[in-house]
Amino acid sequence: MEAELKLDGGRSQADLPADLPLAGGAAAVDQAELDAIGLVQRQLVEPSRRKVVAALPFLPECLDQLVDGRGHWFPPLLASTRPDAYRSGGGSVGGSVAMKILVVQGAGMNMRGKTQTEIFGTMTMEQYDQHIRQYAKELDIEVEIFHSNIEGEVINRLYQANDQGFDGALVNPAGFSRGYPALTAAISQVAYPVIEVHISNPVRRGPVSDTAAVSLGIVAGFGVLGYALALRGLRDRAKGG
Repeated sequence: MEAELKLDGGRSQADLPADLPLAGGAAAVDQAELDAIGLVQRQLVEPSRRKVVAALPFLPECLDQLVDGRGHWFPPLLASTRPDAYRSGGGSVGGSVAMKILVVQGAGMNMRGKTQTEIFGTMTMEQYDQHIRQYAKELDIEVEIFHSNIEGEVINRLYQANDQGFDGALVNPAGFSRGYPALTAAISQVAYPVIEVHISNPVRRGPVSDTAAVSLGIVAGFGVLGYALALRGLRDRAKGG
């Protein structure tokens, strides 16, 4: 919108003579100074003003990307300092918000390290979780670990994660591997990618799990390191790798 400085009486600055005395009896402004001011106006101020005016139709869309959930605006150069640019379990990659991954430990995982140690080893579920959090920290990912021996609770958590905008999930179905069609359906319905993780290789012991058929991928037989491989896979996939 065009605008110019108006003085008393409605006259513009351009209407006044160059040698008009300043208020308070000050000496007249030198013509060379006026010429210099005009040059700055023409070469710096006006081009910048025109660029701003031309950008106005696009500002609402741009500003939406620079406003956090509390209504605080962050200029482009400071966008990486937004409060929501970091999450508790991870951090940021290039100023972007860290991925948030749900890790589901299925039925019977609480017995790991206590039974069937000849298959799964002596590591407990709590020790698995410690490793998972460390892997996530190293990969700049925030993880939430959930365990339940009740199918309905696992299904509800998967659906909640979908509504909460999680970026992916790792599921070690354990005892839920076969014969739980509702859980299999839930995994197939969520919007985020799901990677199935197994400490051992279940194929060596029998049929592949039902849930694997609806998962994006499977990592099996690498012990607790399988969680790290799955986390990295989801991260690299999200980055287009």
